[in-house]
Amino acid sequence: MLKIVRLFALVVTMALPATAVAQGDLAEIAFDEGRFVEAATMTRAGDADALAFRAKALLSEAISGNNGLSDALLGDAVFAADEALAMDPQHAEARLQRSIAISLTTRAMTTREVQKSDLVDEAKATVEGLLAEDETNAYAHMFLSVWHLEVWRRGGRIGAIAMGANRKTARAHYTTATALADDDASIHWQYGKALAALNARKYKEEINTVLGKAIAAEAETALEQTMQARAQTLKDALASKPRREVEALAAAMN
Repeated sequence: MLKIVRLFALVVTMALPATAVAQGDLAEIAFDEGRFVEAATMTRAGDADALAFRAKALLSEAISGNNGLSDALLGDAVFAADEALAMDPQHAEARLQRSIAISLTTRAMTTREVQKSDLVDEAKATVEGLLAEDETNAYAHMFLSVWHLEVWRRGGRIGAIAMGANRKTARAHYTTATALADDDASIHWQYGKALAALNARKYKEEINTVLGKAIAAEAETALEQTMQARAQTLKDALASKPRREVEALAAAMN
């Protein structure tokens, strides 16, 4: 899903007290260094920007772990995004964070549960709304590129048709995202991983290229470095392991 580390910046204006400015700066530093829980704690309360930042930090903590996604962290991220949206219903970054969080919660669902749930459609509609407002949002394009591939993988042809998922549309969103932010490891990593989970043999050449771009991108934060390491692990597996093992590995990775 989701360049998680740059989904948005915490906005700190000159009107805020010096202590609030310092707190925001410290939260940003903690986030960049991979101390996501600490960053989230620093922004437990505040305006919509601070609460959206908290949602981002909690999501990053969930994604950065190696033992699967934490339902508790995802729930806290949704709650923080909801708090931000209660203050500002049109807050773009809070809407994107919430869409990412609720999409990740569907990973634990069965295919039938996903098809019955409104969460997948809700996330897609929200992010499409963001792009209608700002078509230059690279991370919204990234989200949709992964959304189309994941729906196709989990629902098959029939499910994809029913939900409007299309592999060509996924590639178009990825192409647009990279045109807007090509040196962004997360954009390449998320798309490459989703493509590998869908069909590691059919798209092997493209997956190799995309993962190579993720590895070569400039990593500015601890989370980006984690994504690059995972891209390298998946790229190595693609070169040495059977197709089904690669697909299972990609589907299990965050």
